[in-house]
Amino acid sequence: YTPNINLSEDEKNYYIHADLPGMTKDQVKMELNEDRILTISGERESIYDNNEEKEEKEEKEKQEKGKEEEEENTERMETEEENTTTTTTTTTEENKKNNENRKYSMIECSYGKFSRSFTLPEDANLDGIQAKMENGVLEVIINKIETPKLQNRFIQI
Repeated sequence: YTPNINLSEDEKNYYIHADLPGMTKDQVKMELNEDRILTISGERESIYDNNEEKEEKEEKEKQEKGKEEEEENTERMETEEENTTTTTTTTTEENKKNNENRKYSMIECSYGKFSRSFTLPEDANLDGIQAKMENGVLEVIINKIETPKLQNRFIQI
């Protein structure tokens, strides 16, 4: 997954806008390293399962059911807690099966892990970086600072 990014600037700030539809700020991570590289990363989780993942999940579920059946055969005593757990597990499995039966005719949305890195300019204030996430758009604002201008100087030999 590669999110769309817009970079812009004005007299006072640099701006980074990242389109992250369906994501929350808890799913996005930002890091700044000592080389002035800002990295935005995260994962947009899929709303559908592909066939390979379905098969793997089904195999794991069968193995877990087999283990549960063995445990139930060896332990004949049932408590109310075990009955409640079994009911909850059954309900969750039914919901998964309902979603797995859905057939997609077209999938245009992208999913997966992403990481985008940006080298910040020398006049970027690394201590004043602000970020906010609103309606699936991450906005990063980096204040500019005045860099001392080099003046011509004569150096005596």
